[in-house]
Amino acid sequence: MNNGFTLTGIARLGVASVEESYFYPFGYAGFSVTPTDDDGTLALIGFEHDTLVRTAQTDLRYTARWMWARSHMISCSG
Repeated sequence: MNNGFTLTGIARLGVASVEESYFYPFGYAGFSVTPTDDDGTLALIGFEHDTLVRTAQTDLRYTARWMWARSHMISCSG
């Protein structure tokens, strides 16, 4: 049936799996803010995480189309 109205929908599914393992410098040896030896040895902190994300989205669109003043076609969507 064509009555000038349209309803459409789109669905999206997503998955993200992130695994990270790093060493970050954090000051000098002994976590000092100034070098504690002649080599300027850095202190390192280990960082590790594992993240899993699942998403689902839907978008609905309603469109209406009608005639106005015989010769003018007007369209709106929302």
